[in-house]
Amino acid sequence: MLRLTLLLVAFGLIGPASAAKIFINGVEVDGAIHDQTFNKVTVHFDAKGDLHIKAPGVRVEGGKPAAPAAAASKNQYWFILNASEKGQYRVLVAVNGQAVVTVPSSSPQYVKDLTSHLHEGKNEVKLTFLPEPTAKAPATPKDAVDILIGVGHQAADGTLTIHEVLGEVKQPTGRASAEAHVVEVSLTAR
Repeated sequence: MLRLTLLLVAFGLIGPASAAKIFINGVEVDGAIHDQTFNKVTVHFDAKGDLHIKAPGVRVEGGKPAAPAAAASKNQYWFILNASEKGQYRVLVAVNGQAVVTVPSSSPQYVKDLTSHLHEGKNEVKLTFLPEPTAKAPATPKDAVDILIGVGHQAADGTLTIHEVLGEVKQPTGRASAEAHVVEVSLTAR
C-alpha cells in the first residue's frame, strides 16, 4: 500500500497533503496498512478523487466503510451459466447479432456482465448450444446446462445479487444437433 501511495505521489496523482481517501475493498484504511503488497488489483478514482482498490482475497477490518458510490448501485445485466453435466455443450453467446463470448464445455460455472453490449430498447441475447461430439449422455436425460439472464448488481466484495430474472434456459443432455434460444431484454433510459 505504501508503495502504491508513493507511486501515486511521484506521478502527481495525489499530493502528500491531499485530502483524498484510500479504500481497500470498500473500507477506508486511513494509513492503517503498512508494508503490504497486493497483486491483481483494480484501482479506481471516484468523482471526489478518492482512491478505491479492489483486492480479491484481501480482508480489511477496523476501517470505516466507504460511502456507497452512485455507480455501485447501478443495475447491470448478467449472463450466468451453471453446468451440472460438464462436457456436454459449448455455449455461444451473442447480443444483437454480435458474438460476446463462447463458454467452453469444461466450465462448471460462468458469469458475464452484458450491460455494455446492450442498448436502450429491445435487445436479443442468443444462446447457441453446440454439442460436444465426444460427450456421453447419461442413461436418463437431465439438465446439463442452466442459463439465467438477469438484472442485478455486484458488490465491492464481488458478491453478485440478481434482483430480476429476465429469462432462463435449461438445456438437457443427449441432444445431437446445435440448438439456439433467444432471450429478449428491454432496457429503459439509464
